[in-house]
Amino acid sequence: MGASAICNFCAMPFILVPSTGTCISDCSNLNTPNSSFLLINGNCSPCNITGCLSCILSNSSPSCLACKNGSILYNQLCYSICPSGTVANYDIGSCVPCSSNCANCSASGCITCSAGFYILNGQCVSNCGTGYFIANSTCNKCTIINCLNCTATSCTNCQQPYTLTSGQCSSCISGFYLQGGICQACSTSCATCIGSSTSCTTCKLGFYFYNSTCVANCPSGFYISTTGLCMNCTVSNCKECTSNGCSVCQAGFVSVITNGVISCLTACPSASYIDSSSNTCYNCSNGCLRCISVTSCNNCNSPYVLQQGYCLSQCPSGFYNSNGTC
Repeated sequence: MGASAICNFCAMPFILVPSTGTCISDCSNLNTPNSSFLLINGNCSPCNITGCLSCILSNSSPSCLACKNGSILYNQLCYSICPSGTVANYDIGSCVPCSSNCANCSASGCITCSAGFYILNGQCVSNCGTGYFIANSTCNKCTIINCLNCTATSCTNCQQPYTLTSGQCSSCISGFYLQGGICQACSTSCATCIGSSTSCTTCKLGFYFYNSTCVANCPSGFYISTTGLCMNCTVSNCKECTSNGCSVCQAGFVSVITNGVISCLTACPSASYIDSSSNTCYNCSNGCLRCISVTSCNNCNSPYVLQQGYCLSQCPSGFYNSNGTC
């Protein structure tokens, strides 16, 4: 017998294997665990993509479907290390793109971001947002309590109702007080307070300061000063007053007007009577010692004489003086 013949051309529909000079019905018959063959220009040719285990023909060129151990697939090629901007996904055996705007990443997240972006929770963001500062292209959380914006060492803007003091959020805006490091709201009538919600230091419009609280109306015996304070009436036993003096006396006391100024007494003085409608004492008529009204005198001062409720210097014609009465 002679040497085995080597085929140069195969009859249809068989395919030539140039490396062996044999004819087969399908190139896949030549595949091994470590290589694969493709039909290229009518011949079965091995996949020439480095590191490729299995490939197909795409647009007349080989395209890898799976890589050999030690290589990983990306864009139909095999790599020993995934290219920049991608990360290995061994579940699917290929490199997948990093998250948006990430330059380099690992399975746990982004390692470096594209220019103008910063790492936050493994992702790349253009703005770290409230409560963070940027250091080494990474968003770092502010460690200062109640801080909205900060640097690595101090706060620059506090969240309401806190206010900035020497780089810390350690005091409160108006209407709040600090208790245990927390800003608590003052009572609804307080503009500012200290120590407790009702320990007011200033009052809101329409309220007046009284005994460290803010009231809608000053209590009896007080008046509202020009600075919004409830001030004690300076007249004893006065119920309602102004800075100019008393206007209404307390129950059980009568008003006595002297030179336009009201005093509050337990009873009207001599030579005066009480007007029950106003609870005010008024002077009796001239010369009268005791009266019940200005036109009804009971007793006259000497040397006046009483004549039909009036005090006269002398009895009129036809009358005589009898113990001070005509």
